[in-house]
Amino acid sequence: MNKRFVFIGLLLIILFIVGTLTFSQNNSVPPITVVPENPLASTTPATTTPIVQEPEPTNYIVDQSYHNKSITLKVGDEFLLDLADDIDWKVTLTNSGIVEQLKTSEALQGTQGIFKAIKAGETTLNAGGGKKCAEGMACILIYAEFTTKIIVK
Repeated sequence: MNKRFVFIGLLLIILFIVGTLTFSQNNSVPPITVVPENPLASTTPATTTPIVQEPEPTNYIVDQSYHNKSITLKVGDEFLLDLADDIDWKVTLTNSGIVEQLKTSEALQGTQGIFKAIKAGETTLNAGGGKKCAEGMACILIYAEFTTKIIVK
């Protein structure tokens, strides 16, 4: 009979400890968050001028997929003209006051340059050229053309 009381006593002690631990974990006090008072707050409304932020210019890559299509840009937007590398392209703009070339292909090898929309309006970018050939080598006579309408708003 003594063994039975000892066993029941140990069982009750274990249940008490487990119950106490479970209760303390589930009923813990949430942490207190202290929000400091704003020392810069004023009781009179401030008169401020809203700041108008200009949108950041967007950069595009114009490639062969834009042939015979239109591109719409905002003033300040820039694009890299990246046509086929194996053609000796000559690029012209019908209205150079709308879009200007910033860097030429010499600065960016393998491309035809970087262009920037400088004023609202419309222009057409035309490019054409023959296949690049090594000096003294016979070449296939191929002439490539590219055109795209550029609308700047």
